[in-house]
Amino acid sequence: MSEVSSPCIRECALDEDKICRGCRRSIEEIMQWSRAGNEQKRQILARVAASRAQEASAIVG
Repeated sequence: MSEVSSPCIRECALDEDKICRGCRRSIEEIMQWSRAGNEQKRQILARVAASRAQEASAIVG
């Protein structure tokens, strides 16, 4: 099984909740990424996807 790729898009800036505006990971998730296993990385990506969907819903709604 291949390594899960980082969602980093090199637009790093933390918001007031310490969430990166570029990749939507928390500072804790960013710091643990290199040590995390693929399953943990998939969980992080799932949370990021849910966050993006929630943001899109708020914009449309």
